[in-house]
Amino acid sequence: MDYAFFNPDGSVTAGPIDGQQWAGITEGSVFWPLVEEWVAEGNVISQPVAPPSGAVFAPLTPRQLRLGLWSIGIDEQAVEQAIADLPDASFAMIEWRHAGTYDRTHPLVGALGQTFDLPVEQIDALWTWAAGL
Repeated sequence: MDYAFFNPDGSVTAGPIDGQQWAGITEGSVFWPLVEEWVAEGNVISQPVAPPSGAVFAPLTPRQLRLGLWSIGIDEQAVEQAIADLPDASFAMIEWRHAGTYDRTHPLVGALGQTFDLPVEQIDALWTWAAGL
């Protein structure tokens, strides 16, 4: 296993396990012992960079998201390079290139926010602004 992160519902997404990413892993599930072993080896389960409690954000289209990022100096090439450096780059690249919409709480949004050192408040403000494009 190369990575693990908490989902907003408290479950864990991890991978690769048997060559795939698995979402919704909870204590007692078949993959939980693998997660525990991974943590025992000194690895840390990442926390999602989620919006503040109670905040609701509309999904963004690919156009809105890319224009929002461009407005703060992050172009598609920079995003794709950042994704290439993620543990499950192939999965993340498919999400980036082919999603019909993007949700504010998607783990890729949090991962990119951390990569580009964007505070949660800036992501939220940018998200709100881009939703109006």
